[in-house]
Amino acid sequence: MLVNNASSWQALWKSSCWMSEPPPVDFSAASVLAAFWGRRLTTGYRIEITNATAFDGNATVLVVRTSPGKCVGAPGHSWPVSLATTEKLREAQFRFDDRDAC
Repeated sequence: MLVNNASSWQALWKSSCWMSEPPPVDFSAASVLAAFWGRRLTTGYRIEITNATAFDGNATVLVVRTSPGKCVGAPGHSWPVSLATTEKLREAQFRFDDRDAC
């Protein structure tokens, strides 16, 4: 997800159940990239924005999703998320690389 204004940033932060106020972002010069994996039924899942290559206001964003694979995660729920700031963008395409931890 590409966030380019304060109202969208506030809404994203609030909908993600973070208790504090979101960190300030100067949206005249920056954008926020957000990657979510949704609810997982065990621990051991991870999502990470590892690279964003930008050119002329457009970016290709690489997101690595790591699952526990053959390893067994602890019981419980998790909601993997990754956030990153970048130069101001008009558009972003997300590519996903899925990996197993074991």
